Amino acid sequence: MAGRRTHSDPRNSLIEDYIKLVEKLQPRILLIENVRGFTLPFKKHGNGDNKDIPYSTKVIERLGVIGYTVFSELIDLSAYGVPQARKRFIIIAIRKDDPAHKKLNGKTPFDILAAKRQQFLSSKGLPIDRPVTVKQAIGDLEVSGKDLIESTDFDLKGYNQIVYKTQGSKSNFVKLMRKGTQIQPDSLRLPKHKADTIRQFQKIIDTCTQGKTLNKDDRKRLGIKKHALTPLHADSPSATITTLPDDMVHYSEPRILTVRENARIQTFPDWFQFTGKYTTGGKDRKNECPRYTQVGNAVPPLFSEAIGHVLKALVE
Repeated sequence: MAGRRTHSDPRNSLIEDYIKLVEKLQPRILLIENVRGFTLPFKKHGNGDNKDIPYSTKVIERLGVIGYTVFSELIDLSAYGVPQARKRFIIIAIRKDDPAHKKLNGKTPFDILAAKRQQFLSSKGLPIDRPVTVKQAIGDLEVSGKDLIESTDFDLKGYNQIVYKTQGSKSNFVKLMRKGTQIQPDSLRLPKHKADTIRQFQKIIDTCTQGKTLNKDDRKRLGIKKHALTPLHADSPSATITTLPDDMVHYSEPRILTVRENARIQTFPDWFQFTGKYTTGGKDRKNECPRYTQVGNAVPPLFSEAIGHVLKALVE
């Protein structure tokens, strides 16, 4: 009789490999970023009590065993100038014998991050009392009022993009993203929607609550099976940028966002270049990382800079 087959979560082996690497390298400080779900139990895999233990707890416990003091916090990145509702679980681990602990002086790295928040935002010309809105982030990339040309940065024909206007009124956020460049950004290729899709998106913009994921009644009324679909609200932060471009509808135009619009909302500066395919499907997903995925999986650079200043001060 064949033995009973058991299933294990591959993340267990990833955690073990990560811990072994940390033990070997012994870095002074570790920074780990993950989604909010990392803090929740994953009941599909595991045995016994392991089903009720979040992976964040496993990682924190293991880091403690190998000689690290671990600090963790769930942070809404919109508080640091990122124009989207993006909550991420952050772990900062410091070797127990490291002099950085003296600089903390009883505080946590997150206490220092919060204390420096206003100064950081002010230095970037961003508001400290309200989040950056999606229109402030991508309003200059709207199709309305722009000339269109054939897409210039990929060899697949039949797609258009806007001619970016380098002059004109721009929000402080856009000025920050444009700092250091005067050229047109890449990845402006517009989606090529079918007529039925455009009409459906326009209905969503006109009849659904913007800034909220479509509820069950709206999905039924519009005949939409997709569960995670959000029409953006111009005067609010964006929904969380993901690797799936059809998770959101533009706030005023019946289309999904371009890669560059997603990149803006992720706070990539306009001089940053993306290469490769725009999307990938089927078996190629295992071997390729298209532009939408590159953007969606990234840690927003603006938040990376904010927390980087804290870590730099601790190690200097």
